[in-house]
Amino acid sequence: MNELTITPLENRVLQEILRGDSEVNRQLRNQLEHATIRERELTGVGFFLNFDVPKHLSISDSLNRTIGNVHAEVTRLEHGMGFVLFITHGLIDVLEGFTYGYEEFDPACEIISLRDIQSKP
Repeated sequence: MNELTITPLENRVLQEILRGDSEVNRQLRNQLEHATIRERELTGVGFFLNFDVPKHLSISDSLNRTIGNVHAEVTRLEHGMGFVLFITHGLIDVLEGFTYGYEEFDPACEIISLRDIQSKP
């Protein structure tokens, strides 16, 4: 069986999204340590990374939210990328990466810099 692994780009983005000492972020980082990748879908202008996380690690069955505060400057893309992490029923569900405009996503791109677009300089 061909097991999918998190790419360096995905890993850096997830670490940035989940940084901080809040209890929710600590629990989500714990989930990430126990997660497996169910599927990676390349869309042409980004990707969807779908996770399987053990249900007993759910923060709360009623917790549904998106965390989308990271922008990345990357090689091979003029305008960079944005990212959204979907939490469904208290579990990490999907990481979406997308280019701005119609730039084609190159899975071989590398991060030049990351920034939290909700933080003030």
